Amino acid sequence: MTAPTASFDGLTSRTGPLTWAQRWSWDVLRELVPKEDRLNIVIRAEVTAGLGTDKVLAVVTDLVGRHETLRTTYSVLPDGDLEQVVHGSGEVPVTIRDAGDDPIDGVVEELAMELYRGRFDLAADLPIRVGVVTRSGEATHLVVVLSNMTVDGWGIYLLERELAARLAGDGVSRAPWPGQQPLDQAADERSPAGLRVAAAGTRHWARELARIAEIPQPLRRPAGERPRFWCAEFTSVALSQAAHLIAEQRRVPPSAVLLAAVSALVGRHLGQPSCGLFVVVSNRYQPTVRGTVGKLFQSSPVCLDLVGESFGDLVEATSRRLLRASRFGQCDPLQVAPLVHGDGPHRGAHLALPMVYDYHHREEAGADRVVDGIDGLRAAAVHSTFRWLDALDEENMCLYVQVHEFGVRARVVFWIDTNYLSRADLAAIVFGAERLLIEGAAAEVPLDRIEVVSGLNTK
Repeated sequence: MTAPTASFDGLTSRTGPLTWAQRWSWDVLRELVPKEDRLNIVIRAEVTAGLGTDKVLAVVTDLVGRHETLRTTYSVLPDGDLEQVVHGSGEVPVTIRDAGDDPIDGVVEELAMELYRGRFDLAADLPIRVGVVTRSGEATHLVVVLSNMTVDGWGIYLLERELAARLAGDGVSRAPWPGQQPLDQAADERSPAGLRVAAAGTRHWARELARIAEIPQPLRRPAGERPRFWCAEFTSVALSQAAHLIAEQRRVPPSAVLLAAVSALVGRHLGQPSCGLFVVVSNRYQPTVRGTVGKLFQSSPVCLDLVGESFGDLVEATSRRLLRASRFGQCDPLQVAPLVHGDGPHRGAHLALPMVYDYHHREEAGADRVVDGIDGLRAAAVHSTFRWLDALDEENMCLYVQVHEFGVRARVVFWIDTNYLSRADLAAIVFGAERLLIEGAAAEVPLDRIEVVSGLNTK
C-alpha cells in the first residue's frame, strides 16, 4: 500500500541567500543547541466533523504551496556560504493514525510526539512533518511539526489561525496571499536601504556589548545540580492581571512590566547593578511581511540598568530599552560576530548575555478583567502553579524566559543553568516577581524595597 502524501506541483523553484534571521537560526541550531530537535515546533489543529482526509490533505498541499518556507531546504556552498532552495514541486509524507476506540486527545498527543522526535536533515528534507488522526474513516485532527528554521512566533500564530479557519470550513478554499516570502526578504536586506539598517544594528550591538562588559561578575554562584539544566512552567492569573494594570498605569507594554520584575530580582539575587540580556524581536514593521510565514525574528542585546527611585521608574526605563532593541533588531550575524567572539557567529554574545527574553505572545489591547481589586489579585496568587517540566545534562543557556500566554492568565516557561541559578533560586524569583507586580499595581514600590515586597532573601 502506498504511503499517503500531500503533493505540490507546478510551482517555480527558487534559490538565493538566507535571510539574516535564517542565518541566525542556522548558527543556533548548528553551534549552540546540543539537541536541536528540542526546538522543533508542534501545531495541533482540530478538524470539523465530516471533513474527509482527502480535503485535509488538500489544505496541507495548498499551505505548502503558498508558503515557500515550508518547501525550503538549506545548502552549504563550496565557499562555506549558505543558500536556501525553494522547491517548486514535491511531496510531503503524511502519517495517518486511526484512533479506534482510544481517547482522541491521547492519540493526537502520541502522534505529535512521534513526529516531534528527531532532527530535520535541512539539506535533504522539507522542514515539515504531517500527521492526521482519524476515527471511523473521518479526520479529527491535523498535526504539523516544523523545523525551527521555518517559522517564528508570529508565523506560528499565522499558521494556527489559517489552519483553524480552513479546517472548520470546506477545507479547500484558498486563503489570502501570505505576503512577502523569505527570499524576497533576503533580497531587501541586501539592498542599499537594507544594508543601512544592518549597519545601524551593528552599531547598536557594539554600544550595548561595551556597556555589558562593564557589569561586575555575580556575587553569588550556586554549586550546580545534576542534571545541570532544568525547565519550569509558571502559570498565574494574578501575575498577568497585575502586569496589565501596571502597563495601563505607566502606558507601556505588559512585556516590559514582566521583564522589569524578573530582571530586578535576578539582579538583586546576583548582586549586579545591571542585566545583560538578549531580547527576541519580531522585525515585522512593514505591511508586506505581517502575513509572512517564515523566520524573521532576531535577537537584540540590551544592557538594562536596575536603577531608579521606584519600580515604576524601572518599568518605564525597561520599556524604552525594549523599544530601542526593536528599532535596531535587524542586522547581519556575520557583521555582529567579530564584536562578540571573533570568528564564531554570536556564540560569544550568547555566553556573555546570560538572560534571553522571548515574548512572542501576540499583544492584546488588554487582559480581560477576571480579578477585581488588589485583594482579589492576592487571593488569586494562591492558585498560581510552578512545576518542573524537563531536565538535561547538556544545553547552552543560563536563563531563558519564554512567554507563551499573557492575557487573562500568564504561562511562562523558564530554562536555567543551575550553575547560574539554582532551582530554589528560580522559584523564589518567579513567585517574588508575582508579589512585586501585585503590590506594584496597588502602590508605588521604592526600588530599594523590592526585596522586602517580593520576599526575596538575598542574604
